[in-house]
Amino acid sequence: MSPRAACRLEQLGVTAYDYAGGKMDWLAHGLPYEGTADFVSRHLADASAMGVVTTPGGVVAGVRDGDGEHGGVKYGPTTVRPSEERSALDERMARRHVDRILVTDPEGRLLGAYERETD
Repeated sequence: MSPRAACRLEQLGVTAYDYAGGKMDWLAHGLPYEGTADFVSRHLADASAMGVVTTPGGVVAGVRDGDGEHGGVKYGPTTVRPSEERSALDERMARRHVDRILVTDPEGRLLGAYERETD
């Protein structure tokens, strides 16, 4: 929203915010949106079953793999943004035989997991 529009809305008694990051940044952080787009953000699941290892700030560092060479942690797991379109992601995951993937915001903080529907 432009600063002029925000100013006018506030004059009318409406609280307005100027989100400088823009629409794509908003969607990449998994924030609510209106419309019919089917983004991953509307299909987040709990990621606790994936054994996610995070930093104190919530950034994904790895996933537990039981008997891996780095103390049972596989570092640098694949992640996607909540703004991914679900159909395209489902196709990529099917080609790679992946059923579940971690979802993070642009700073790498864990938001949840996405599980594709399997036939």
